[in-house]
Amino acid sequence: MKKIIRLFIALIVLIATICIVYAIAVTKNQNMAGGDVYKLVYGIQEYEKIDTLLKKMSKMGAEEYSSKITDLLKEGKVWIALNLHDKQGVYINSLNIIKRIYIDKNALMNSVAFFEKLRSIDIAIEYLEAFAELTLVGTILHEYIHYSGIPDENYVYQREIDFYQKLKDSEFYNNLNYEQKEYYNWAIESAIKSAIKAREYR
Repeated sequence: MKKIIRLFIALIVLIATICIVYAIAVTKNQNMAGGDVYKLVYGIQEYEKIDTLLKKMSKMGAEEYSSKITDLLKEGKVWIALNLHDKQGVYINSLNIIKRIYIDKNALMNSVAFFEKLRSIDIAIEYLEAFAELTLVGTILHEYIHYSGIPDENYVYQREIDFYQKLKDSEFYNNLNYEQKEYYNWAIESAIKSAIKAREYR
């Protein structure tokens, strides 16, 4: 009987320890994303927005990435953060227990405003809209590659750059009209330059 009681107590302690460690991982993960976060769930506007964006990613030539990230979205592994500051998105792994991709709400829902500092450039808003959308797609792809278990930033940035460079061969690009291609030509060139600069100064 005493042995059973000891085993029961040990089990309770183990469960309590697991719960404490899990709570610590959750808190740490959310704090690293700025603290003000929430899960993307089906039915809210942000979920529909990113789902549409992932469908567009597929047409941009990243079908495999799009499919896998969509699975994460359905599993509740993609969250919204309100305080990522200058980042469009980030992957955070806490104690190998909580692994999430966070997307900045402003970057997702009002992407042009996110790049307000670029409005000083003497360029039509359509170019900026293309750049904002493309780099958000690139960021999500970038953070997913980290999520998949690859920590090497040089490698991940190169995969992101490869995505931009191959965009002109995609169904998405080929379906654009002449003016839209002009916008995306500028966006592609600018996104590649931004990724190269970020890789150099990370």
